[in-house]
Amino acid sequence: MDTDKRVFLKKKHLFANSRRWFRFVFCYGLRYYLRSIVYAIPFLAGRLTRTICRTSAKANKDPAFWDGELAGPYRWYLGGTLPIDIRRTIMVELIRHTIPCAQSMLDIGCAAGGLALTASREWLKYYVGVDISEYAIKKAMKQVLEDKKIYSAKFYACNLCDFTPENDAKFDVIVFSEVLYYLDIKEVVIQLERYSNWLQPEGVFCISMKNDPKSRAIYRAIMGQFQEDQYVLFQAGNGPPRYRITTGKKSVAFSMGIFRPRDSQRKLNRLA
Repeated sequence: MDTDKRVFLKKKHLFANSRRWFRFVFCYGLRYYLRSIVYAIPFLAGRLTRTICRTSAKANKDPAFWDGELAGPYRWYLGGTLPIDIRRTIMVELIRHTIPCAQSMLDIGCAAGGLALTASREWLKYYVGVDISEYAIKKAMKQVLEDKKIYSAKFYACNLCDFTPENDAKFDVIVFSEVLYYLDIKEVVIQLERYSNWLQPEGVFCISMKNDPKSRAIYRAIMGQFQEDQYVLFQAGNGPPRYRITTGKKSVAFSMGIFRPRDSQRKLNRLA
């Protein structure tokens, strides 16, 4: 009787694992390949993205939705994890390599202000953090404003499409952390053009996104309007080595990129 019970439990466990495996391989795999096809064809991307390629546009722009997500299933993201902390460190080094004299940063999608704490140890003098979630902003204010390493820091709970810096302040670097793929591709370019008004003459955008089909499509659209500079791919895997860092200047398959307006690049070339 006990033996039969153990066999039954093993079969039940195997069936449950098989069902999860099927759901992962079929549903998520199918969705990934559909996204790859859709975002490879701009005509399809404009019409089908709302149905198979992203979550609800209304939810993406709803502060209450993100308050609930960050207070619940994604709460760990505000506290930081090893891959997130490594990504932030790489981002700081990427910015410092590209624009060594940078002292001011506008961080769109700042979450709990982890990037400010990472950058402040080196060079950051003025920091502005923006996040759609008021819950995240409260966490950021508690963490960053209590830290005495930043001379000046401000935080705003606001949608990136509605945010405007006080007194049209200008920044050495404007960071978009894991937020652009919640917008339509055309809207991404429009917002980057708008935010370019708040870049210093030698300022740059630092854009971080997941390495998926829509992100690659966004990078292609950005490259049509902005001068690409540096790219870094930080990849987390299941097998050894668990974390791999790949760099390159020709491939668009990366998670972090440095861009600058083409006008500013031409000015820099003339000065050189």
